[in-house]
Amino acid sequence: MTIQYGSFAYFLYIFIALGLTAGIYFLLRKRKEKTKKIAVFCLMFVNTFQHFFKFIFWPHLFGTGFGHINTLYNMCAFLIVISPLILLSKSDTWKNFITYVGSVAGMIAMVVPHWFIGLNAFSWEAIRFYFCHTFLFMTSILPALLGIYKINYRLFWKLPFLLFFGMVIIVFNDFVCVSLGFIDVKGDFYGWLYSVNTMFIMHPPEAFPIMEKICAVFTPEYLEGIAFLWLVIPMYLLIAIVSFAIGALVDNKRFKSDFKAVFVKIKSICKSFKK
Repeated sequence: MTIQYGSFAYFLYIFIALGLTAGIYFLLRKRKEKTKKIAVFCLMFVNTFQHFFKFIFWPHLFGTGFGHINTLYNMCAFLIVISPLILLSKSDTWKNFITYVGSVAGMIAMVVPHWFIGLNAFSWEAIRFYFCHTFLFMTSILPALLGIYKINYRLFWKLPFLLFFGMVIIVFNDFVCVSLGFIDVKGDFYGWLYSVNTMFIMHPPEAFPIMEKICAVFTPEYLEGIAFLWLVIPMYLLIAIVSFAIGALVDNKRFKSDFKAVFVKIKSICKSFKK
């Protein structure tokens, strides 16, 4: 059985991810907060462990040893590794970030699995791919659903900066991997980064020309074609707007209170002008 858009295998993995998330939520929703945190942390730990130790966790990678794919080589890897740290931290900004970005990243990878289209749905590599992204999705959204993380819509403007920080970490990680010999770039590190183009950091995706056209509307001409800078403005606007919209819906009491306060303030200012 192969993975094709709209096929049984395509929907099977997505339904498994959603079903597991719903099942764990209903299993934990009435438990004590400590129990919820321990359970979610264990799920995060399993995903982090399988990422760092693919060579002993997955049969098809036995004996390959620690390499580039065991590091923070892309955004999902970065999110998987920092998830347990965020759970243990006191940063509401990071917790809001992982809720939005981790949930979307985990699900988008399964909704658009272009790396596996036409390939065996039950190969070990396909199973590994869906396993880690299912766990990323679950461990990103469950803390918010269970009340472990509190969504605060006011933080929306900060979240894009954390994504940009993650991109910088990914590039630095790749530089370290090249320095350690995990990657052979034949002396052209920039050229290798350009060809890999993780998170479209280096240039617009060639497979999605519409994305380049949309980004061009928001990106000044002098920034087009410059690595990383070409997507800063459109990516910032996208994440900030989506985070604000979702946050306002979830954190509706705070949003309504702030909205009323602003309305009263504006009304007061208008009255002062009339006088």
